[in-house]
Amino acid sequence: MAHERQAETLRAVDAILKVNFGCDTEIVVSDNASTPEKTIRNLPSEVLHKIRNPPGDATWHANQILRELDREWTLLTHDDDEILPYLGELFREHNMDSESVVITGKSRIIVNGIETIDQGYSARLKSAQLDGSSPVLRTDLFESLFDIGPLFPASAIIVKTEHLRKLSRFNPDFGLAADLDLSMVLANNAKVLFGGSSYVMNYHIHGGNSVFSTGAAGGLMADFTIVRLSKAVSNNLAITKARQTMLIKAVLVSRVLAKAFHLNDRYSNVRSYALEFNKKFPDKRIGFFYLLPIPLGPLKPIARRLMWKRLGVDRWGYK
Repeated sequence: MAHERQAETLRAVDAILKVNFGCDTEIVVSDNASTPEKTIRNLPSEVLHKIRNPPGDATWHANQILRELDREWTLLTHDDDEILPYLGELFREHNMDSESVVITGKSRIIVNGIETIDQGYSARLKSAQLDGSSPVLRTDLFESLFDIGPLFPASAIIVKTEHLRKLSRFNPDFGLAADLDLSMVLANNAKVLFGGSSYVMNYHIHGGNSVFSTGAAGGLMADFTIVRLSKAVSNNLAITKARQTMLIKAVLVSRVLAKAFHLNDRYSNVRSYALEFNKKFPDKRIGFFYLLPIPLGPLKPIARRLMWKRLGVDRWGYK
């Protein structure tokens, strides 16, 4: 998936051409540039360049791709990420295993060309017992994703196409948590082969995907909360006391942040999805108090400041 990132797209294509998947492959660059002048140039001749005309937003683009898939296995990746040879090694070793429908692993996080250890990501992998040195085959990762948060690198998941079609469309309400949504759909009722100590992808942090953007600082938790509430309802998940407590806290904090950063759609969406959750789980409902209007008023700058400080940024504003 490409959108007006010339150098990054060529880097991603160059990386994937170096991966040995051990089978016949087709590489497609789906180019969603806003104008013809911004389409990707100088792609290798062996790469199919599909230009979206007219273009659409990111959710529309992803849904277009879903409708066009026609191979046995699919790898969806993005212009700002690099697939690494270890993913091809995992695929060569395990694609004939009838039990495996998802093949993925750990991502390496790169900031300004330098590898960075994200303590949150490392802690989540450890909590899910995915930090071992050898590949593991797991059937319980849907609930781990619900309880712990993102574990998969969304740009480096190889999946049986028939299984991927369970994701009929991407939901625009999920916003920055679309990767978590994808991971949960793929892990649900599926055996996932998760790689060992090597990395399957380089994940390049930049302004558009960084937690340091205002949209992420104020809206990422709301997006995660909406995904969790939606998945609990659609999958009739067992809601334990611990899960109920986690969701209540997430609803409250995400609404405060969305309000503080003037993200009105997210603020409203969290409440809407919480009300749907309450209809499905009346005995584990999110109390009415947590869904009341939040009149932050002059406290908005303080809430923003606390969030920015948590991210290590000296900032007050929401733009």
